[in-house]
Amino acid sequence: MKRTTIAVCLLAVLAYAGSGRWHAVYAWQTQAVVPAQATPSPSAPRNGDDWARAGDEALWADRYDEALYAYQQALRLRGGDARLYAAYGTALYWQAGQMLTPQAQEWLNQALEVDPQEVTALMLLASEAFMQADYAQAITLWKKVLESPSARVSRERVIEAIQMAQRLGQPEGAVP
Repeated sequence: MKRTTIAVCLLAVLAYAGSGRWHAVYAWQTQAVVPAQATPSPSAPRNGDDWARAGDEALWADRYDEALYAYQQALRLRGGDARLYAAYGTALYWQAGQMLTPQAQEWLNQALEVDPQEVTALMLLASEAFMQADYAQAITLWKKVLESPSARVSRERVIEAIQMAQRLGQPEGAVP
């Protein structure tokens, strides 16, 4: 039994090492130790905005550690703003398997302190409230999203979400 477990683990390690993913992870990790005088590639982030975009791209590609690293670099180079705080909190949320950890909550709260209408933070918190069956809180947060002037808001989808929460939040047997 012990030999079988060792063989399976060894095969898994070899498969991972042979995959392109290992090489990508290794390359990404070693970028941080490149001497400062080395010439960066033309696509390498050069400033806080570039790092923030790199974080967004990594987040969309489900590379949460990479996204967090990029957002940290953006914070270091340009300072924080509501969008960046919300992005960092979102990356933490997804990294934790869609769990609103205290650390993720803290970053989202910080985003809302800077901008009470920060769409990403509001949408994530509303979705989390909905998933926890706190429909009243979800509706409250989605209504704040509707008040936002942001072009990123799909008002039709938000209204649909509010209506769904209203239906689910009604007591059983209540007439809509």
